[in-house]
Amino acid sequence: MSIRAVKQLHKNIYRKVKLKAQVCAGDDKSINAYSKKFERSLPREFKNIDQSEFFNGVATSKIILYGDFHTLKQSQKGFIQLIQALSRFHPQRKRAIALETFKASDQVLLDMYMKRKISERAFLRKIRYERTWGFPWKNYSHLLTYARKEGIPVFGINTDGNQTLKQRDHAIADVLAALSKRGDDYQIMCLVGEYHLADQLLPTILTKKAGHNQISRVVTNIDQYYFHLNYVQEFRINHYLLLKKNLYCIMDTPPWIKWQSYTFWEELREQKSALATSADEYNEISIDLDDYMLSLVSDLLKFMRIQANPVALTRFNVLYGSPESIVKQAQQKKIIPPQNLKTAVVRMALDGYYYVSSTRSILIASVSPNNLAEAAGQYIYDTLSQAKAEKSEVMNFYQRVVRFALSVLCSLIINPKRKLTNYYKYVETARSGTNDEQKLIAKEVLRFDNWMQFRVKARDGKIIQHLTRTVRMDNAADLEISRSLGKIIGVRLYREVIKHTNTPARVHTFFKWGKRPVWQVVADMYRFFV
Repeated sequence: MSIRAVKQLHKNIYRKVKLKAQVCAGDDKSINAYSKKFERSLPREFKNIDQSEFFNGVATSKIILYGDFHTLKQSQKGFIQLIQALSRFHPQRKRAIALETFKASDQVLLDMYMKRKISERAFLRKIRYERTWGFPWKNYSHLLTYARKEGIPVFGINTDGNQTLKQRDHAIADVLAALSKRGDDYQIMCLVGEYHLADQLLPTILTKKAGHNQISRVVTNIDQYYFHLNYVQEFRINHYLLLKKNLYCIMDTPPWIKWQSYTFWEELREQKSALATSADEYNEISIDLDDYMLSLVSDLLKFMRIQANPVALTRFNVLYGSPESIVKQAQQKKIIPPQNLKTAVVRMALDGYYYVSSTRSILIASVSPNNLAEAAGQYIYDTLSQAKAEKSEVMNFYQRVVRFALSVLCSLIINPKRKLTNYYKYVETARSGTNDEQKLIAKEVLRFDNWMQFRVKARDGKIIQHLTRTVRMDNAADLEISRSLGKIIGVRLYREVIKHTNTPARVHTFFKWGKRPVWQVVADMYRFFV
């Protein structure tokens, strides 16, 4: 399983997802024309730069235009991370946030919301958020929460509606130019749709209106650059690219993940009206999750060169909706044991999904490629291993660790830039965490991990010890310990797997372990990377 094979898998996934995204986008001529201008304005060549060179390059800019891909959570999260990083580099510099998300004419309402003088629900209703913007509110609400906490002023820059895209660029430039000329000397951090950042559009118009050229552009996750990056074996989440003077690119998400977020959003939007008018309160929203899951499972098996019965791979159920509606559907269809209901609700809130092993059911509260890839990994494990609930609670714990580890391995194969809590974060939490429960969990995770590594090294894998305390804590914490161990082990497995030119036979045995006791599978995993 080489870097070359990983790259080929990713190209295949990208082609499929991009084609579907183009179908979803339709033939809006104005949007298509804007996208082509944007793509033509991007240089073909780029230079890899380090993080410090990037931040030194943008730090002195009066205005930073950050390209937003509206349906991708990491796009808005990356914008927050940029502001945080600049605050560490230059803490004395004051900053303001300008958002295309809100109209300039709604500034009074935005100010009231930021000062907690109006509720979130009333704010969204009064600005008609769903009608005027409609992209996932949760992602932008995190940005406003951060700004409120840090005391950063937020300004709306969008127009009231029916203008052409070029007219909108002029109106947005007017607002940004006015903000830049205020006497408070803010560095203006502007989050605006990436297509606006083409050379001849907003940047040129803004330069003329602002009367200076202290403007930097930051685009993100550009398709044409991704496959020309070095597929490094170690984890490198962010790549910083210099495209030309004052134009940078941050690569922190694979392009197929970006476009998949768009197709999911489009399909969900189309189904909302149908769901709202349905007589069945718990009717499922259909966004081809079954087809997407089957495609994921097939891609993963092909990549790992694992043969499986094609019919067996289709025997899963997918339920999508709010945790409450999913639980009611699951109860009606009798696909989740009553004793697992509480854990299912908690895990859906924390992880966005919950996998029911006994009925091969995937409960999706938050649709994302990462969640679905994890669920696919658990389903592959169950299908190949024919895993069943053990009589021993300790053995069930080991089985959960294996299942979670393989789900993380599969998600990293699909999204190698995925950000996961690593071993050192658990060390930090155990030493200096402020939450007592999280500290206890972190300490127990490290205790098991250190003990297992020692046993594998010193006792040749003869793992014989009661884990009553760990199991009891895991059940009380709704599987947080086994889930955390799965993250640590899954990351280590991925790092080892991609180093080999051929898929190691031992990786197959993790999914299909025959008559071996499940604790032996965990021991074999540790032997693989220790």
